Amino acid sequence: MESKVSKSKKPEIYWFTITYKQILLWGGGIFLVGALGGFAFFKDYLARKYNQFLEAENAARTVSTKKNGSFSKLIGNVKVKKYDSVQWLSADSQTVLEEGDYIQTSSDSFASIVFPDGTTYRMKPDSLIVVQENSEDPRTLAKTVSVRVTSGSIDLSTVRKEVSTSTTSVSAATATAFVNPESRLEVESNPDTKTARFFLPRGSGRVVSGGVSSPLAAYEKITAVEGKLTKEKVMAPPELLAPNSIKPVVAREGQATKIEFTWSPVAEAVAYKVKLSNSSVFSKILREETLKQQTRFVTSGLEEGTYYWTVTAISADNKASRDSDPNKFTLINKSFREKETDVFLTVEIIRISNIFEIIGRTDPGASVVINEEPVTLMAADGSFKHFTSPLPHKGKNLITITAQDRSGNAKTLAKEVYVD
Repeated sequence: MESKVSKSKKPEIYWFTITYKQILLWGGGIFLVGALGGFAFFKDYLARKYNQFLEAENAARTVSTKKNGSFSKLIGNVKVKKYDSVQWLSADSQTVLEEGDYIQTSSDSFASIVFPDGTTYRMKPDSLIVVQENSEDPRTLAKTVSVRVTSGSIDLSTVRKEVSTSTTSVSAATATAFVNPESRLEVESNPDTKTARFFLPRGSGRVVSGGVSSPLAAYEKITAVEGKLTKEKVMAPPELLAPNSIKPVVAREGQATKIEFTWSPVAEAVAYKVKLSNSSVFSKILREETLKQQTRFVTSGLEEGTYYWTVTAISADNKASRDSDPNKFTLINKSFREKETDVFLTVEIIRISNIFEIIGRTDPGASVVINEEPVTLMAADGSFKHFTSPLPHKGKNLITITAQDRSGNAKTLAKEVYVD
């Protein structure tokens, strides 16, 4: 039987021709797809980086809008507790005040604080305040300053606003006062009775509590208790004339020298109470006398030193005004035969809005008074630094600087400055 062996099939090869043109087209397509993918990835990367840049810039801008306050005057023991600390530290001229910081004065201390908007806060003894807000809008440059009086009393002064939407407010107990430019407000807070009193010696403002708003004009007082506002008219105190801190009183006859005190009359007053002390907080009263229908008081028997005096007006129904702002003067014992000598005094003036910084130098041990305000930041070598209170009006203003040594010799410089 014959077997059949099948023949194996030959392998078949399939092929096609690729031209250089097709290779270039396919390579270009692959490159394009890769490039588009890479571009999309790179675009996302750039977008992320740009957003991070904007966030960093906005954060930097936000930080830059936080303006710090500083002490312009310190008398006695003043403490500060920073917003991120539990410790109370002694304040000095280099202390920076930020939002959330607490400031406390003791029974014999005062503090004066200046914020970048020009607002000045004068803390009285036994007071506690907290800085609630102190910022500037980077777009409108509007400034916002807000302080809360937890206890005690403060006296604040505002200046003319460069931006109309800027605001200055102070809260106490359950009420908040909004103070208009070029105004002065006294605030008292009693946490035990939850009572706040707002008295406006100058300018205008308004007090808000519990949804109720009441305007406040010069020599009006509003008392806020549990959302209720009570307003009353207040008699103005007299303006003190002499003696003052500009020129020392020279006692040519020693303690026998008669010292004359004068003040301006108040229309509603029938009497005036005069108080004299050697303490800026009147902790010790050396003279106290009530005078009827007089605006002059004369006394003697005072030793050489520094004194403070104030006057209260009394009406026919026995209502009293607040005490006038005290005047300070220095009494020097000096005989007619003593020769007067000149005192060295040089100053540099730097403008900060309506406030001016005075940097100067005088003889070591001498005292300096600027616009009736004593300079407290005096170095041993006679150098000093002082911030003036806000100057009262636009245009030309006069700053008077007086240096006086312990012998009563004095020198006065009068500098013209301008406020836009």
